[in-house]
Amino acid sequence: MVRRAPRILILGAGVIGLTTAHELQRRGHAVSIWAKDLPPGTTSDAAGAIWFPYLCGPADKVPGWSATGLAVFRDLAREHPTAGCDLMPVRMFFDAEPAIPDWHDLLPDLTTEPAPAGTGYPWTQTFTSVLIDVSVYMPHLLAAVVKGGAAIERRELHDLNETIAFADIVINCTGLGSLDLVADDDLHAVRGQTVRVSGPAPAQALIDDDAHNALAYVFPRRNDILVGGTSQHGDVRLEPDPDETAAILQRAAELYPAVASATVLGASVGLRPGRSSVRLLAGETAGTWLIHNYGHGGAGFTLSWGCAAEVGEIVDSIAG
Repeated sequence: MVRRAPRILILGAGVIGLTTAHELQRRGHAVSIWAKDLPPGTTSDAAGAIWFPYLCGPADKVPGWSATGLAVFRDLAREHPTAGCDLMPVRMFFDAEPAIPDWHDLLPDLTTEPAPAGTGYPWTQTFTSVLIDVSVYMPHLLAAVVKGGAAIERRELHDLNETIAFADIVINCTGLGSLDLVADDDLHAVRGQTVRVSGPAPAQALIDDDAHNALAYVFPRRNDILVGGTSQHGDVRLEPDPDETAAILQRAAELYPAVASATVLGASVGLRPGRSSVRLLAGETAGTWLIHNYGHGGAGFTLSWGCAAEVGEIVDSIAG
C-alpha cells in the first residue's frame, strides 16, 4: 500500500511562514499557504532585519536556533548576492562596560573596548553580523517558495477549525495574528517604527540597544538607510507617527550625525509578536496535527531558519 503524503497547510506568509515553507519543501514536502498579507505587506517587510537575538526566548533554545540562522544567512551573503543578505560590521554603543552576550561563541571577532572619542558613549562592542535587506530578501524568499510549488491563497482566517478539513498538518506562523486564533495571554504587540532615509551611508551598522538613546540604530541597506526605532509594548497603532519619526532621527543622529541632514524617504510600522518565549510545539486534534511557530519577538529573521528546521523535524516524524 502506498501511503498518501500528508496535506500540509502553513498559516502566514511573513518571514516565519515562508522560511518554514522553504524548509519543508527542501525536505521533500508539498505545502499550501493561507495568509492575510503577502510581501511586501507583512510585518516582516517593515523590519530592521539584522542577525541579532533581540527580545526573544527561551534562553535554552535561542542560541541553537540563532546559530542555524547565522549559518544560513552567512551562506546567502557569500554565495547568493541576489538574496539581499550582506556580511556587515556592527558597532553597538553602551553607557557602561557591557556583559559578554550568551551567543558570543557564534561571533569569533566580538570585541569589547572603549568607544571612539566624540561618540557620546563610553563603551562599544563590535562584531560581524549579517544585515538582511527586507526589500530584497522577502521577495526573494517568496519567489523561492512559489518556485518550489507552494499553493498560496490570500485568506483571512478567524478560526483554526476552518483548516481541519483541508490539511493533515497545520503550521501556525501567524505571529501576532495568533491573538485571534488561539487563547494565548502571553502574546502581545510590540510596536516598531522605522524611517528610511537617503544620503551618505555609514560603513557599519550602528546600534544603541539599551544605552541612553535606546532604541536607536542605523542600518546601511542596498538602496537606502534604515533608521530606527521603537519598542512599544501593547501599542497597536499601525500608522507612522510624525513626532516619533523626528525623535527616531534625533536619537540616531548621535550614532551617526549625517542622519540629521539625510533626506527622509518614508516611515513604516510593524507589530512584533512579543512573547516571553517562542511558542514552538505540536499537538493532535481530531486527526489533524497543529504545530505552533510564533512569538519570535524582535528576532524573527534571526530565529527563522532554526525554528523552521525544528518544525521540519516534527513534520518528518509525523509523515513517517
